Amino acid sequence: MSYVYFLGAGFSAAYGLPVMNDFFRVARENKLIIDEKEFLAEVQRFAHMGVRLVTISRNNMEEILSFLEMAEQADQIPERLSELSKVDGKPISPAELLKSIIARVYGPLDPPRSTQLTSNFMDIFRLNSNNPTPDFSQAQQANIQAGNSYGISGTNPPIQMGIALPHLRLPELTVITTNYDLCLETQLLQFSPSTGPISLPIPPQQSDPNKAMKLQLVGDWISAEGHAQGAGDTSGIYDNQSPAKLIRLHGAVNWNSPGYELNGRTYQFRVTSNVDPHNNQKNVPWATTQQCYEKPKAPIIITPTVFKHQADGPYAEQWREAAKALASATQLVFIGYSFPESDAYMRYFLGASLAENVVIEAIHIIDPNSDAIVQRLKDRGHYGGHFLDLLRPYNRCWHKD
Repeated sequence: MSYVYFLGAGFSAAYGLPVMNDFFRVARENKLIIDEKEFLAEVQRFAHMGVRLVTISRNNMEEILSFLEMAEQADQIPERLSELSKVDGKPISPAELLKSIIARVYGPLDPPRSTQLTSNFMDIFRLNSNNPTPDFSQAQQANIQAGNSYGISGTNPPIQMGIALPHLRLPELTVITTNYDLCLETQLLQFSPSTGPISLPIPPQQSDPNKAMKLQLVGDWISAEGHAQGAGDTSGIYDNQSPAKLIRLHGAVNWNSPGYELNGRTYQFRVTSNVDPHNNQKNVPWATTQQCYEKPKAPIIITPTVFKHQADGPYAEQWREAAKALASATQLVFIGYSFPESDAYMRYFLGASLAENVVIEAIHIIDPNSDAIVQRLKDRGHYGGHFLDLLRPYNRCWHKD
C-alpha cells in the first residue's frame, strides 16, 4: 500500500496562513510588511487593468504573479510599479520583491495552533497508533531492527512482527506539496517518541527519545549546517533516513541559492531552516524567525505560472520524484487542493504521471467544497473518465471531524 498525499493551500489554511485569494489582504495587515504596502497596491492596480483584457482574478496572488511575470518577459512593467520595486534604494524585479513578501507572509507560524491540530494531523497522515500500516519494505524493516526511530509503534503492532517494537513510526508515504510554508515540518517537529502525543518507553540503546519526527527532503541541497544532503542533518528539520519523503514542487520559504561550490560541485539550493535552540517553543524551525527572510534575499519560490517548469536545478528533481511517486501510488489523497483553472500545467503533469499507473485504487479529495470540485472537473472535460471514476470527495476540512 503506497500512500501519496498532495497538499494545497487549504492544508496550510488550518494553521492560520492565507489561501491565494486572501494573500493581498493578509499581506497588507502583516507587521513584517512595512515598506512595500504601496508596492502591493500598485501590483493589484496593474492586475485590475489587465482584467479588462484577460480573465484573471483581481485578488488571487498566483494569477496576478503570472500576469506580472508575463509583463516582465514582455518588458511592459508600468513605470510607477518599477519605481516602487526597490530594496534599500536599489531596483529589483517586481516578481522577486513579491516573492520576498511571500516569504514574510508564509514564514512565521503559530506553534500553539499547531499543537491544537496534532491529533487530527496524526489521524489524516495515518500516524496514530489506532491505525497501523504494516506495509514496510525490506529496507524499512532493516532500519527498524537496527533501532532507527522511524519504526513501528502503537498498541496494535502488526501481527506478523510478533512483538511490539517500541518505536514511533512513519508509514510508507510520500508528501507532495505546492505550498511554500513549513507547516508540515513544524508539526512533525513538535512531537517525538517521548514527548509527543504518543508516549512510548524507548530503550536508550535503541533510539534517541528526544528525536523529533522528520521527513526526507527530496532534492540536491545543502543543509543549514553547510554540508550536503545525507551527511548527517541531525539538528536540521529534515532527516535523510526517514522513510517518508517530502517533495516541494514550488520551492519553499527556507530555500536560498548558496552561490558557491562545495566539493567541486555547484549545489542548486540551500535549506536555511534549522531547529532554533533559542526559541521558547521546542523544535520550531528557524524559518519562523526573521533570519530566513531578511531583505533583500528572496526565497526560491516557483509560482504556478506559464514559466514555472524548470528543466534544471532543484526543480527538475522535485518534479521527477513526484511523477515516480504518482506512478506507483495505490491511494492518492488531495488535501486542500482545489484544482484551480489557472494551474493548467498541473493537469497535464497529473495525466502524464498517472498514465501507466495500474495499481491506483482511489483518488481522495479532502476539501470543504470537494463535491463542487469534482462536479467542476466533470463539467469542464479537462480530465478523462478513468480519472473521474477514481475520485472520492470528502466535504470537510482535513482538521475537522
